Amino acid sequence: MLQTIGNFLFKYRTIVFPAFLPLALLPSPTLFDHPLYAAVIGFALSALGEAVRVTTIGMQYIVRGGRDRRVYAKDLVTGGFYAHTRNPMYVGNVLILVGLAVASNSWFCAVVLTAAYVFVCVAIVAAEESYLRDKFGAAFDEYCRDVPRWLPRMSGIGATLADYQGLVACGGFSYGDTLGAGEVWARSILFNALLAEQFAAFFGRPDTLALGVCNGCQMMAALAAMIPGAQAWPKFTRNKSEQFEARLSLVEVLASPSLFFTGMAGSRLPIAVAHGEGYADFSQRGDAQRVQRAMRFVDHHGQPTETYPHNPNGSPEGLTAVTTPDGRFTVLMPHPERVFRNVQMSWNGGDVSAPSPWMRLFHNARAALR
Repeated sequence: MLQTIGNFLFKYRTIVFPAFLPLALLPSPTLFDHPLYAAVIGFALSALGEAVRVTTIGMQYIVRGGRDRRVYAKDLVTGGFYAHTRNPMYVGNVLILVGLAVASNSWFCAVVLTAAYVFVCVAIVAAEESYLRDKFGAAFDEYCRDVPRWLPRMSGIGATLADYQGLVACGGFSYGDTLGAGEVWARSILFNALLAEQFAAFFGRPDTLALGVCNGCQMMAALAAMIPGAQAWPKFTRNKSEQFEARLSLVEVLASPSLFFTGMAGSRLPIAVAHGEGYADFSQRGDAQRVQRAMRFVDHHGQPTETYPHNPNGSPEGLTAVTTPDGRFTVLMPHPERVFRNVQMSWNGGDVSAPSPWMRLFHNARAALR
């Protein structure tokens, strides 16, 4: 019976659960006298849930969403966080929902909606386990004996996390994108002894790579002292225009050791920029003579430029990306992840539904990790 319900809920899960959300508007006693307590606790739980989801997906690729709205799995996934709980994505989802329910400061949301969602998860998991047992047989039974269904088994989790090989520090207005947001981000690592040790260990491993974009570029540049070969990187400071700049700009990929830009040297491509602190300032940190340059802004003649608006931040010689001598660590101020499809470009004479040339950057990263 539960399996049948689970199959139904899996098929219509994008419809069934949202139908309950209007119930959150019903009058209800509050959880806390002060709504700020509810907001802080709730969003902390949701952030933890999102961290579980991101870590799970980052460590072990899975095909999500089934096939034709039915439960489906190509392989039996047992690595990454799946070595500690059989349903880490649902654990993350429950944490997110509980967090949002607590943030609403409503007893009704915290109890009724959470209970309803937990039932949905339990039913869908019953359907999924029936499918997996039929498809993978003894292998799935052995996996079930070794790994708990819900509560993560914490033993060995340190070794699991140590398996990470890739790190991407993204942009996106971290710390409000003001007052050296990436620098603040870096200090949250540098001023925490445990985090600083873990990041240094990650950067020091020969099998890792990392990409910093926008705020992540500024953050990783501030961590240059612990990144092998990054000591010549500049500090990224306020744009010469003294304002936030957001537009499509033209850049040229330079010949460099960067693993991310393999096979892309000489390409001149439009790319999204959205930053207020992208000026490569060698007066405060780094060495302009020794730095490994990876990309620069160019004008409509293809020449490196410091002229606004072709160069939105005024960096010397148009510099907007640097890398390390071994190419494992690269930082850039523009956003290639915002133009990875042709339809996102300013103009394209080919198939607008196809990936743009910037997709090669991400394919290169995947190839380097094989």
